[in-house]
Amino acid sequence: MVAVSFGMLCVLQVTLNISLRLVYNRGMGDKTNVTAERDQLQKERDDLKRKFSNLKQTCPEGWQKFESSWYFISTETKTWMESREDCLERGADLVIVNSDKEQGVSLWPQ
Repeated sequence: MVAVSFGMLCVLQVTLNISLRLVYNRGMGDKTNVTAERDQLQKERDDLKRKFSNLKQTCPEGWQKFESSWYFISTETKTWMESREDCLERGADLVIVNSDKEQGVSLWPQ
């Protein structure tokens, strides 16, 4: 009778050891995933901070800022195609100003 009870206790102990090991390993895997996610979020945050810092730089020579846009106001008279080519060479494109607010800005030569 004692031998049977001792055998049952051993089986129970082995079962508990296996269960605890599985729970522990699952928890360690979750910790690894959380750590990787944290590292990725910190990298993305640092990238966004760098990009934001670059956006705060001063206007390039000859450019004017209005709200979230940058404008280059040329004093040269050119055709639409020549003007567009000039813009493309500067990494920009021509715009058509449709807003009254934008029309009234002091960017435009008088």
